[in-house]
Amino acid sequence: MAPRFLGSRRSFMEPDLELTLATPAETRRFTGPATVWLWYRCTGVGPGPALSALMALRAWAVRRARWGEAPAVVRDDLLSAGSSLALPAVAVSVLLDVIGAVTDELDMLLEHPLVWQMENVRVVHEHGGTALEMPDANRLDWTLSNVAMQLVLRGDETRRERLAGSARPCWPTTPN
Repeated sequence: MAPRFLGSRRSFMEPDLELTLATPAETRRFTGPATVWLWYRCTGVGPGPALSALMALRAWAVRRARWGEAPAVVRDDLLSAGSSLALPAVAVSVLLDVIGAVTDELDMLLEHPLVWQMENVRVVHEHGGTALEMPDANRLDWTLSNVAMQLVLRGDETRRERLAGSARPCWPTTPN
């Protein structure tokens, strides 16, 4: 039986997943099956050339970000490269790699429950032993909860309030 998303009737293999992000330049729509989120780590089933291209795209983007290019510029370049759901996955990964330089560049992604779900699935696959070894990428096993904690701890009061606002759609409220 295919895994199901929490709180959803959606199967992990359904081809109709959609993520809409409001980038500074435009609103972009990304689609594809959930498995494409895993392709840049070579942990999902997909065409070899696509997996290789996404791994190379990630390496290129990480290099740019580590050499000091603004994380927002690198993120926006990745998100403007196409409409595959794999591109936001690569963008999240690159921003995790340079989390110390990230301020609000992840916010547009953190506000979407689908991103949290896909990242949780990816982290589980990281521990499954099939992910390629990347010696200098020590944050690939971080969950978005780890990331949010880092951003909250580094942020001032205004930043913490904005992060709390962006996380509200991701967690159900419990009655008092």
